[in-house]
This record gives sequence, structure tokens and C-alpha cells, in this order.
Amino acid sequence: MSGSYVDSSIDTWGVVFVFYVEWHFSEHFSLEGGISPIAQKGAFHVESPLYEEAYDYRFAYLEIPIAINYRNAFFGDLWGYRIFAGGAPAFASGCDVKPSSQFSFDTECSAETPGGELAGNDFLIQFGFGVDRLFEGGSGVGFDARYSIGTSNLLSEAEANGLTAKNGVLDLRVRFFLPITGPRK
Repeated sequence: MSGSYVDSSIDTWGVVFVFYVEWHFSEHFSLEGGISPIAQKGAFHVESPLYEEAYDYRFAYLEIPIAINYRNAFFGDLWGYRIFAGGAPAFASGCDVKPSSQFSFDTECSAETPGGELAGNDFLIQFGFGVDRLFEGGSGVGFDARYSIGTSNLLSEAEANGLTAKNGVLDLRVRFFLPITGPRK
């Protein structure tokens, strides 16, 4: 999390599962779209100018990422790299908060909790790169590094006080892919 609501925070790990479909419309360009039914975000030990105590936040979203890829091969056609940019509407599905001194989350965000309610949906601007190992027939494995910048205020209390609290997420993903219509061109 970043913004004027956050004096300091500690990044945390989350879980993301995404299913993608990619359409190659030229030798070097493709368009991909996907759905991520589970996308966790949040931060630990969030110090805010509104509270003496630090709190931990965990957010859950359903995301629909869309990106355009520039692709190129290296080492013959065995490996490929890509750079990409796009966006993702993120639909809020959950929010938990707890004092940082407490071990586990057991309180959902509400108007009475620090930070207030999850202010709603978000739109993420995403960019990154990936490396794929291609196999005969078009299947393969890959690795993505993706950074997402949230454009919406996360917490109702931050918004009510003229402050900002936004998502900033670094995703490291392992990809497994299979061709639907045959080998890549």
C-alpha cells in the first residue's frame, strides 16, 4: 500500500491464480485476456497518521487482466521473451484488518474498523516482462514479472479524511501453457 494514509508499511505475500487466453495476431504481437478469481493484496504494519497503533490489511479481488505483448524469440525458437502493458479491472471481494500485534485475521473491514470499509473496485495499470521456454507443438513454461499500480482509493476512512491509500503490487508468476489451435507462428 502507498499514499498519504500510509506513513510506512511492510510488503506481504499474496496468492494469485490466473487463467489466460492469448491471441497471436502477428509474428511479434499478441493480445491476452484473462480472469483471476483469486487475487490477494495488502500490507503489514501499516502506520497511519490517524492511528497510534499499526494495522495489517488483507484485500481480495476478482481481476480481469488485458494486455498487449511484444514477443521475440532467442536461441532459435526454443526461448521467447515478451514485454507487455495493459490494465485490469479489479472487483473487491473481501477485506480483513487486524492490529499488527495480533497473530491472525479475524475481523472484516467495516465502518468501525481502522481504515473503514474497502472503498470498492479498483483499476490496475500493469506492465512487465516474461521469458518462456517453448516446446515442439506449441506448449511451454514461462516466468512473468508484472507490476500493477492501483488507481482507486482503497479505504473509505482514507477518502473521508482527504488521504490516499492505493495498491502497488509486484507479481512473480510461473506460467504453463498449451496451444488451442496448434504451434505458434
